[in-house]
Amino acid sequence: MNKILNNDIQIIKDKIIKHNNTKKETIQKDLINFIETDGFEIFFFSGAKTGTRSMLKSLYNANYILCSQHRVSSFYSSNKIDNDLTIFDLIKYSCNFRTPIILDIYRDNLERSISSFFQFNYDKYKDKSVEELISIFTQKHMNIEIYEGSDEIVKYYNIKFNKFDFDKKYCLELKFGIIFLKLRFKDLYMFDKIWYNLFNKNIKINFENQAGKKDYYDKYIQFLDKITITRDYYNKMINNENFLIFNSDKEIEEYKKKWAEKIKD
Repeated sequence: MNKILNNDIQIIKDKIIKHNNTKKETIQKDLINFIETDGFEIFFFSGAKTGTRSMLKSLYNANYILCSQHRVSSFYSSNKIDNDLTIFDLIKYSCNFRTPIILDIYRDNLERSISSFFQFNYDKYKDKSVEELISIFTQKHMNIEIYEGSDEIVKYYNIKFNKFDFDKKYCLELKFGIIFLKLRFKDLYMFDKIWYNLFNKNIKINFENQAGKKDYYDKYIQFLDKITITRDYYNKMINNENFLIFNSDKEIEEYKKKWAEKIKD
């Protein structure tokens, strides 16, 4: 049965169909089925090493219709999307049929950087000692990253995540018929409870890609124990805007104490 669409939505539908027909062999299956599924339920854009693989498997197993990448630009490149079609077209089309969720996960910068370093560089450096790995990391990979994830979408809609609910374990804004949702990596162990409280839907977290199952795990643990940081890095880290928003006062004090002991100028 053909749906009656307003002119703006019909224009977007035509753009999507044209894109899918011309690039069908090179784009992701979820986008190929986009029209048939009335868009996406979840737009999941979260940085590497924030539990994305675990979350993706859990959401797919719960039969959610979603798209996911670490950043919007990666979604464009993976689906060969050019200037004629944007992520905002896809969100607007989805809004015509449902209330889509823009999902992102926060993880403290240094821990995420270390985890990324091991995930993406260990094979290259696996013969190095822990001390050598620390030296390589601090010289080439240790910085306060400019996080992306869903930022491009959040900024487009002028959404401000200024206050995290430390009891409910999420930050949520409902605007423009869209749910903007931010979770924390450190709370994923209770993801099933968080999700049920939000959407009254049972979901089981399937943990994937965990450091404890990697062949580098022993060195990873030693690395965390032995790494030191400069006072300048420490000050930037504890004054980072996202760090202050997504950590409670108690967590901030514990974090400061933990890393103050590792300052070595």
